[in-house]
Amino acid sequence: MNHREQAIILDELFASACKSGRIRLAELDQAAATRIAAHLGLVLIPDRGMTEGPPCQANEMEVCPEYRTGVTLEEIFFFLSALLKQYKTLPGIVPYPSDAEYFWKLVERGRQMVTSSNCL
Repeated sequence: MNHREQAIILDELFASACKSGRIRLAELDQAAATRIAAHLGLVLIPDRGMTEGPPCQANEMEVCPEYRTGVTLEEIFFFLSALLKQYKTLPGIVPYPSDAEYFWKLVERGRQMVTSSNCL
């Protein structure tokens, strides 16, 4: 597995992250987020509640993460927020999550961080 398959370059995720040193949900690149979702065997879905038709209950927050089939941009943002806080010295790269359990654990940690600081 080469370096490109193990990680995503931070500049690919957030256009202005390296310039400003901060990440924002609005700047998260959808194609890069799709690669993270695909790495986990998940589908990138629109924000919960914004899909047409009846909602897919398999992707609701109340469902245990290991049974979910999709992930939102916001959840990937939470994962990245927690990961970047945990590894402040990453040299411009973000490693793919090792597995879904680790990913969802960091999603929850990132959600708590972001909501407590009111930063999206």
